[in-house]
Amino acid sequence: MLICPKNDQIRVVVAGKKPPPVGGQNLLIAELIKDLQKDEKFQVEHLDFSFTKDWKNARKLNFSKIFELLNVWNSIRRISRSGKVDLLLFPVGGPQKVPLIRDTLLLPLIRPYCRKLVLHFHAAGYARIYGNLFTLLRGFSKSAYSLADEAIVMTCFGSEDAVYAGVKKIHVCPNVIVDTYAPTKLKTEIRNSIPRILYLGHVYEEKGVFDLLNALQKVKSHFRLRIVGDCLTPWTPKKLLDWIAEKGLSNSVEYVGCVNLSKRDDELLKADFLVFPSRAHESFGLVLAEAMMWKLPIVTFDWRGNKEVVGENPGGVIMPFGDNVTQLASAVEYVLKNRDIWLQWGEINRERFLQKFRKPEGRPPLADLLLQIASS
Repeated sequence: MLICPKNDQIRVVVAGKKPPPVGGQNLLIAELIKDLQKDEKFQVEHLDFSFTKDWKNARKLNFSKIFELLNVWNSIRRISRSGKVDLLLFPVGGPQKVPLIRDTLLLPLIRPYCRKLVLHFHAAGYARIYGNLFTLLRGFSKSAYSLADEAIVMTCFGSEDAVYAGVKKIHVCPNVIVDTYAPTKLKTEIRNSIPRILYLGHVYEEKGVFDLLNALQKVKSHFRLRIVGDCLTPWTPKKLLDWIAEKGLSNSVEYVGCVNLSKRDDELLKADFLVFPSRAHESFGLVLAEAMMWKLPIVTFDWRGNKEVVGENPGGVIMPFGDNVTQLASAVEYVLKNRDIWLQWGEINRERFLQKFRKPEGRPPLADLLLQIASS
C-alpha cells in the first residue's frame, strides 16, 4: 500500500534498477533511495526497471524488454494514483542503441505523471554519437529527452550530453561515496611481496581490460593482476580464462568475477595499485573514487571525465589517449619500478577523495540538489 506524503514532504520517484546485477549506476540508485528514505523532507518511491536482470542481457533488444516498458508505465500510473509526484529522477540509459530506444519509448509514457522530470546522466557519450545516429532515432531520442525539465550530470564533461539532449537547465553533481577505508599495516609491508595490480569493472573490449592484458605481456617486472567484475556478452569467464592462457598470462593473472560490496573493499585493501584502462562511455569512474578512498596509486587515461575525478596531478600516472597498449605497458612498468613513492601517491589520492568525494554527514549533495529542484 502506498502512503501519501505529508503536506511538507517532497514526493520523489527514483527510476532505475537496484542491484543485482552490480554496476555503478545500480549502486548509486540503491544508495540514493536509502538516503531519501531516511530524510524527513522526502517521501520516495522506487520505479523499478527490470530491463537488464543480469549482464548477459545487457544492451540486447528482446520481447521481455518491450513487455517491461508496459510494466514501468503501469507502475508509474499506480504510483501517481496515490498522490502527485513532485519529481521523477530518470537514469539515462547510455549512448548505445538499445538503451536509447528504451529511453525514447519510455520517457513520453511517464512524463505526464510527474510535475518535474529530471534526467540523470551516468554514462557519457550521447553527444559524441548523436551525429551518427540514423535520422529517426536521432530525432525521436532528442524529442524524448527534451521532455525533461532539468538534467544532472556527474562531471563538467558530461554536460555536453545534456546540451545535445535539448535540456536547458543542467546541474553538475559529482558522485560521493561512504568512506569505508580502514587503516592497515598492509600498505607498509608491500616492499617484500609481489606487487598486486587491481582491475575493477565489467569485462568487455571498451573497458580496456584486453588492452591491459596485452600490455602486461610486455612488462618485465613481476606482478599479480586480479580482474574483478562480471563478463559482458560476448565474453564469459571461460572465454576470458582461455584468452588469458593463450597470452601466456595464467601464472600472473587471476579472474575473480563479481563480488559483493564488502569483498569489493577487500580487493581494494589487498591491492597495491589500480589500473583503469577504460575507453568506454565514462562520465564518473566510480572505481577511481574507490581507489582514492583506499589510498591506491592509479594508472588511467585522460579520457572523458577521468581527469575531473583524479585531478590534474594524481597519485600515479594519467596517460594521453592514443597508443593504449604501449602506453599501458610503459605506465605499469614505471609504477612497478617506483615502489618508494606508492605511499606518497596513495596519500595524494586519499586527500583528494576526502575533499571531493567522501559522503558527508547529513543530507548528501544529490539529495540536496533534488530538494532544491523539486521546491522550485
